[in-house]
Amino acid sequence: MTIRFAGARRQGKSPLRALACRSAALTAANDNGHVLGGTRTQDELLAQALRHFARHGMSAAVRAGEHALIAHLDGDTQACTRWIEIGQLLDRRFGERYAPAIAVSRET
Repeated sequence: MTIRFAGARRQGKSPLRALACRSAALTAANDNGHVLGGTRTQDELLAQALRHFARHGMSAAVRAGEHALIAHLDGDTQACTRWIEIGQLLDRRFGERYAPAIAVSRET
């Protein structure tokens, strides 16, 4: 069996052109900038969160909270903040569980 290519005669009159959705944008959209701000530090934080999830699976947010508490007790506020941010990326409700406990221990 032979295969025959029949291209459109004119680009504006192509039958496929009539089927295309006119309201949809025809350019690709990258939504990384919309989700996390698109800065390099946010992309690195996302990569760290994904690696942490790969190591710990579904308990990754709980483990991040444990790391945040340990870092806080050691007095490492930078690491504590990073672990809280990782936990919030993994679980939206993370802040409800761990951030108040850390804030209370910061006051004392």
